[in-house]
Amino acid sequence: MKAAAILADAVRAGLTIAAKDGRLAVTPASRLPAHLRDLLVRHRAEILTLIETTETSRIHRAWRLTLANGTRVVAIRPAGATRSQILEACADQFGNVIGAEPAEVARP
Repeated sequence: MKAAAILADAVRAGLTIAAKDGRLAVTPASRLPAHLRDLLVRHRAEILTLIETTETSRIHRAWRLTLANGTRVVAIRPAGATRSQILEACADQFGNVIGAEPAEVARP
């Protein structure tokens, strides 16, 4: 089974699957059926690649960054940016940024 089909099955089951620190995070985990859990385990690498590729190519206004020293900051770019764009833009100001994930920002 392909990663996209597994993710579609998860959505139909009312689940959200995200990539967190190289792992799959399922919400709500209590509703994860055993057959889908088995598929996620067997196809973990393929699913992670698909999620990370899809997520990092999307444009977001805000990104939660993790710096090399463990500090977490939110970088906001009103016009939006992909993951690679925000990492490049923040490298001069923050130095080594070791992680970036989309962040939600309340609108006025």
